[in-house]
Amino acid sequence: MPPAGVPRAQSLPGEQFAPPRSDEMCGVEGAAQKLAEMIRSHPLQARVRLRCSALLAQVAAVKAAEMARRGQVSHHYGVTAPNRRLRKAGYRLPASYPGMFDNQVEAIAGGHATAEDALQAFLVSPAHRMQLLAESPFYAEQDEIGVGYARNADTNHVYYWVVYVARRADSGNPARITTARAGNGAKRARQIDSER
Repeated sequence: MPPAGVPRAQSLPGEQFAPPRSDEMCGVEGAAQKLAEMIRSHPLQARVRLRCSALLAQVAAVKAAEMARRGQVSHHYGVTAPNRRLRKAGYRLPASYPGMFDNQVEAIAGGHATAEDALQAFLVSPAHRMQLLAESPFYAEQDEIGVGYARNADTNHVYYWVVYVARRADSGNPARITTARAGNGAKRARQIDSER
């Protein structure tokens, strides 16, 4: 059973969610937990707070396993885009987040053997860096994180990483971003999301 206050993820067809271990679980697997902590404690992290979400960690673990099974690094599988995936799992995104084919919540990578390598790859990508370090007010509102990791030696990428950074509709978290990291604003963040 999930800890008190953590909704049980609703799986999509073929998906299985393991029960979370605690409210402070950012990743189901050790490498995923390590990457989450590196993102949370990064010196350039502009968020005032970034809490672990057991539900986001569960969904990220399932998505990483799906990528590893398919041998593909992709935000979209059929009609299951990142925003929709979270909503189907029971995570209540704000109504202002677009639906079926959109992504304002997911960063993915493949081919990086360690959490350190994965983080480095994310940070050299302007779109991923903006999301993970909250370099715009839009992303600064996102205050929960969950990370997934999977490995499949029979694929080209071998290592698969999924990071969800999101905000629940009822979080009440206002945008709080440090003035030094204000960035290009939500318009540019949305533009970059459409380019991913």
